Amino acid sequence: LGGLPSGPESTAALIAVLERSGAEDPWLRHAAVHSLERLGDESGVHRHLAHPDAHVRRAMAVVLRRWKDPAISRLLDDPHQLVRAEAARAIYDGRIVGAMGNLSRFLSTAPEGATEPITWRRAVHACREVGTAEAASILAGFAASFRGPVSVRAEAMRVLAGWTAPMTRDGILMDHRPLPGGNADHITALKE
Repeated sequence: LGGLPSGPESTAALIAVLERSGAEDPWLRHAAVHSLERLGDESGVHRHLAHPDAHVRRAMAVVLRRWKDPAISRLLDDPHQLVRAEAARAIYDGRIVGAMGNLSRFLSTAPEGATEPITWRRAVHACREVGTAEAASILAGFAASFRGPVSVRAEAMRVLAGWTAPMTRDGILMDHRPLPGGNADHITALKE
C-alpha cells in the first residue's frame, strides 16, 4: 500500500480495501488508514464521510484525527454509534480545537437512541473545555433532561458545580490539562 501514487485513484483503491476487509482484518485496516493519512487527499476523505459502510466511515474518523481536521465533527451525527464514538474520541482525546464546540453541542443535537457513554462523557467535558456561556447552557439543559445515560447527566451536574474552579487534570483522560476557572456569570445566568 505504501507504493501508491497520490491522487483520487489511490484513495478509491484504499477505500475498496476498507470495504472488503474493514471489519475482519485490523492489520489491513491499519495499513489502509495509514496510507490514506500519508496520501493527504482531503477532498477524497471528506467525500467518504457519508460512505454507506460504517467501517469505512470509522476509518475516515481515524484519518481525520491524525490530520486534526475539524471536518470530523460531521461524524458526530452518524447513525452508527461506533462511528460517533470514534469521532468523539478523536475530537476530545486528540484535542481538535476547531471541532470541540460541535462536540459540546452533541448534548443537545444527539441522534435519537444515542446511548454510548464514550460520546456523551466527552461532550460533557468538551463543554467545560469550550467554557462559553452557550456551553454552560447546553450542559445545564442536558443535565436537566432525560437524554443520554443517567450517570452522564450526573457527571454533567458535577462539571457544572465545579465550573468556576480551575482544573489541572482532565476529567476523561486524567492527564495534565490546565484550564482556568470558568466565568461565574455563565452559571449565574442559568439561575435566571
